[in-house]
Amino acid sequence: MPGMYRDAAVLTGQLRRFAHSMATVRRRAGVNVPWLLWSGLSGSPLPERANSPWFICTGGEIHVATSAETASPAQWLTQTSTQERSQQLCYLLKAESLMQWLNLNMLAALNGPETKCPPLAMAVGLVPSLPAVDNNLWQLWITARTGLTTDIADTGTDATLPFPDALLRRLPRQSGFTPLRRACVTMLGITTVAGIAALCLSATENRQLLRHIGDDLHQFYAVPAEEFITKARRLSVLKDDAIMLDGYYREGEPLRLGLGLYPGEQIRQPVLRAIRDWRPPEQKMEVTASLQAQTVRLDSMSLFDVGQARLKDGSTKVLVDALVNIRAKPGWLILVAGYTDATGDEKSNQQLSLRRAEAVRNWMLQTSDIPATCFAVQGLGESQPAATNDTPQGRAVNRRVEISLVPRSDACQDVK
Repeated sequence: MPGMYRDAAVLTGQLRRFAHSMATVRRRAGVNVPWLLWSGLSGSPLPERANSPWFICTGGEIHVATSAETASPAQWLTQTSTQERSQQLCYLLKAESLMQWLNLNMLAALNGPETKCPPLAMAVGLVPSLPAVDNNLWQLWITARTGLTTDIADTGTDATLPFPDALLRRLPRQSGFTPLRRACVTMLGITTVAGIAALCLSATENRQLLRHIGDDLHQFYAVPAEEFITKARRLSVLKDDAIMLDGYYREGEPLRLGLGLYPGEQIRQPVLRAIRDWRPPEQKMEVTASLQAQTVRLDSMSLFDVGQARLKDGSTKVLVDALVNIRAKPGWLILVAGYTDATGDEKSNQQLSLRRAEAVRNWMLQTSDIPATCFAVQGLGESQPAATNDTPQGRAVNRRVEISLVPRSDACQDVK
């Protein structure tokens, strides 16, 4: 309100402080705060209007906004009678003059080189009465432009200013998302989708692992104890599973099984329990003394070098003696079983015992006329010790190859 100020320097100082505050908000928040500039024009409202019109300037153009519509000044003047048109023209000239004063005195102070903050719109409204002081800036402006001196109207003690409702439509409508906030929301969405995808992939991998271990356990328990060769093969699969699960237990599960979904001990302990509890069944069958004599035990040290599965040059005599004591019969299987002591890795011992049993079987096939259908081999490693592994003598006894006859109806049918 220009009528409230006598000193232009005081008004300019207040405006620059306001512009500095707006610049600080813009710098710290990263957004331009929209604001509107309006001033009142003293005078009674038009008699034919419930609310006084607002003269709004945006983009260098002036519009007249009423409660019903917004029109240009020329259109607004033609919408009333001839008697009212002169009063409307008087208000329009006063509004244009006040806008010129606002542009020269207020906008110049607000649009400084460092604190530039222009308003979205500038408006002038008709107010019945305004507070004013003697020799104010508006009086000086009118006197300088026209040479006339204006009087100050008595406003009384209650001068209520109207709310500029017509200016509210000029405020921008937006969601409030700044570039930084939009980037944060985008990153949050991408992270959420990636997290859900990772959880789904981890759940799928863990479900496949559970199914794999469960199938191996089911196949192991489904094999009857009497079929110890097949049982030993299934046991070897479980041992491979146990090695894998032990690695996950000691070193941590891989990322594809992680994210808190890895079942861990729920699948590891059943596998270890199945391996620990299984014992090869004892052969419960009545045999004659002559049949018992046909089980031959060979010392591995006389056949193989340490840690090797290749027959030594001097092992022929021992193998010939064993071949003399073993006779192929229809319905009987010649089982060649390899054993080791408990020294070293369990899996390596099992593989070494199997290769030694195969070496003895291959020699007997090459030397005799016994068909291949009469033989079977198995490597039992350190699982069935014949003596204690705590002494060198006991370990020497456990390093052996046994050749025995096992009843089986479909074995060795080519022998007459």
